[in-house]
Amino acid sequence: MKDRFVKNYYFVSLLMILFSLPVCAESFRVAKTVYVSIPNVLQDSEFETTVKMGMNDALAVRIPINNQQSDFPEISELMEGLEIKMTIPEDLAIWRDCCACTIYDNLSPAPSDLEIDYSGTKTYFAVLPGKLSWILQIPFSKDNNFRTNQYTTIIDSIPDLSTTEGHIFLRLQQIMKGLPDEVMNSQIKITIKPLLADKGLLKINILEPQSTETPSSAIFADFQPLDNEDNSKTQKQEGKEDFNSFNNINGDFIGKTSSLQENQAFLSNNLLVYVDEEPISTDSLFKNKGFSILSSGIHNLTVISDNYRSEVRTVRIDSCKITELAVDLKSIEPTLIITAPEGTSIFFDERPLLDSALGKEFIISEGEHKVKFILGNYEIIRPIVATKGKTYRANLTLDLQLSEDSN
Repeated sequence: MKDRFVKNYYFVSLLMILFSLPVCAESFRVAKTVYVSIPNVLQDSEFETTVKMGMNDALAVRIPINNQQSDFPEISELMEGLEIKMTIPEDLAIWRDCCACTIYDNLSPAPSDLEIDYSGTKTYFAVLPGKLSWILQIPFSKDNNFRTNQYTTIIDSIPDLSTTEGHIFLRLQQIMKGLPDEVMNSQIKITIKPLLADKGLLKINILEPQSTETPSSAIFADFQPLDNEDNSKTQKQEGKEDFNSFNNINGDFIGKTSSLQENQAFLSNNLLVYVDEEPISTDSLFKNKGFSILSSGIHNLTVISDNYRSEVRTVRIDSCKITELAVDLKSIEPTLIITAPEGTSIFFDERPLLDSALGKEFIISEGEHKVKFILGNYEIIRPIVATKGKTYRANLTLDLQLSEDSN
């Protein structure tokens, strides 16, 4: 018995030396392939599954990388890695150094539960320890928060998922001869779960207002309809094209909006987007369908444009969740809102306004304007110097002052 252990010791030592040499592709056969597919972590962030493997079986775990299992871009960035926990039977643990596990890249053919013959390049090799539990953590990048302990081993090499069609491929193999049947027939319980990053998705939808021109008849009481040709010329001459309203006379939003994805060329040349003062390329937003991956917590979003008003939003990102944020752009042209008590006559640049136009926001031209209110025998005139990006409110209020005369 002692001689057999001595021989096995030297045999395992020789294997360790061989596996430490430069690696190249090798062909091998497994008893069967156990196939597991990780779901979209945005839909199931608590996914965990358990399978059983024999001593000469293989495990193929499919990772939801880009354009595979999800419409969301860069979904794999929400995963820091993969955890494979092995519950080792006591009979197998007693026979130390009898079984090894190997991880492969450059795998061919693509893993399947119907395949048993493969070729690949070793990226990791280890002998199963003489313990009843062993945890392997496989990082997907060097930037991770994994910590090792007596039960956990962190693999140094980063798997190249592009060479395995998005799979982690682990093979168990017998490396000791003369094992009893109870060891050869042992089933190792394997628990697989993704190791999630403390990140979430921000879905940004930037809408550009495509406002239509509000007719002068909806603003001015002295509007006189002309022939179409003359009317068009007169509007341009008198500056009536400045009254392009965000709201129609009923207060509803008028004009269509086009999403960021539908207006790529225009917005790419006219927008700057910042998250926490760090610029985000609008081209990358288009490529990623408006999605950005951010760390969990509070973030500040800023949208800056020469043609629209700057917009600032505060948004909270939760781990492995989607947070949607709509940003409605507003014209940089100055706007005016006029309110007054019923029965007040109102004039804008000496032109009477309809009562139905009160309380509605409408665009005015840059420069000097006058608003005149007439209520009974009282008249109040206020000047306005309109500049880009400003909204002005002209509000006439009545005030009652009550005082007591002293005797």
